[in-house]
Amino acid sequence: MSEKTENHTHHLPSATDISREMEQVKREYDIALKDRPEHAKALGERLRKLEAQLQEGARGKA
Repeated sequence: MSEKTENHTHHLPSATDISREMEQVKREYDIALKDRPEHAKALGERLRKLEAQLQEGARGKA
């Protein structure tokens, strides 16, 4: 069953969307470092993933 579904499109986040999310996660990360260090590691990993996504998108446009 490998039917092609043409009505399904996957939204890839724009560089602006990723940048905004990175700013939000960075704020949360800074707060977590002081108040909730147990969450800082996960937020740091999320930041790295977003940075990689942003760089990947930039390479795709080059």
